[in-house]
Amino acid sequence: MRSDTQRNVSFANAFGNVEPVRKTINGLNIMVDPRMELLAAVQFMSGYNDRTYLLTNEQFSYKNDMSEYFRNFRSHAAVKYFDTLSSKYNFTYDAPPAATLYVTAQYDETGNFGFSEYLINRTGIDKLDKFARYLLQFSADTDFSRFYNEHMDFYEEVVERTAAVMEDDLIGDIENYYGIKQNSYNIILVPMFHPGGFASRLENKDGSFDIYSIQGPLGADGDIPVFGTAGSFGDLVYHEFGHSFVNPLTEKYRDEVNKHQKLYEPIADKMGSGSNAYGSWETCVNEHIVRAVTARLLLTHEGGEIYLKTLDQERAKGFYYINDICKKLEEFEANREKFGSFEEFYPELENVLKNLSEREPGDGC
Repeated sequence: MRSDTQRNVSFANAFGNVEPVRKTINGLNIMVDPRMELLAAVQFMSGYNDRTYLLTNEQFSYKNDMSEYFRNFRSHAAVKYFDTLSSKYNFTYDAPPAATLYVTAQYDETGNFGFSEYLINRTGIDKLDKFARYLLQFSADTDFSRFYNEHMDFYEEVVERTAAVMEDDLIGDIENYYGIKQNSYNIILVPMFHPGGFASRLENKDGSFDIYSIQGPLGADGDIPVFGTAGSFGDLVYHEFGHSFVNPLTEKYRDEVNKHQKLYEPIADKMGSGSNAYGSWETCVNEHIVRAVTARLLLTHEGGEIYLKTLDQERAKGFYYINDICKKLEEFEANREKFGSFEEFYPELENVLKNLSEREPGDGC
């Protein structure tokens, strides 16, 4: 029998009549999603930001409104349990927003949230299931739908201002480069999140994927959070969406990639510290490849100066192997008839890692 704080609350009852505020530009869905606002409220009421600094430092009325509306729920079971998960069970960074994407109306039909293997391996199915139920209960107990609906004008303004800077066909850029199409591309704007992005994807029954970039504001214009310029969105979309193309391939070739784990040793300190927090070789490989592809796309659309500056910046962050990967990507770009898609080319990148691992110390990276 469930305790009062774990009552089986349905999606419909918990969320009421709330829907994302959405606008589509060149195939890119830009939105504020009520599920992420709910998660942000739980994080904001917890000690999460004190430990991770993953919530915004910007000041605007919405932040004050959230503090005032939810302040009496700091001891709610959802808040306490989130604190436990995030402090003891690696439920940080992309894991909470990725898990929250699975809290959908489909749950009412299946009784199963359907969490990905990645999330299950990271946090555990029982813990994820319990968190999702607590999240729904938090929504019901706080009358979250009232808070969300009261701020509809704010959400619409955030979406409209962001959509106004989306001039380029960013989706066309990445689909043409990778030679792979996804089912949908979605940017979720979360005013309370830190100035960065989290990548995630959801698989549909037909095997296609809806991919997401979940991001916080870079600043504020008056009382409205600002999520970026045309240039910064290009960089972010190339990067965050790139993970949905690259990560599954690294997983497919995991055994080969992991033969070269010694390459992680000279960069471990930089990879595992500060804003990076890339604590495994597999994650590090994904980041190198995604950042290399992003740099190559910037070369095409922004020119050589931006490209070289980007490479310098990435190497300063510890991505020492990015030049070698970019050099190999030149072969991909010059031989698209041979390599129809990035998936066909990926083993060539594994050869880059092999060659790097065979270098003598002092040969450079």
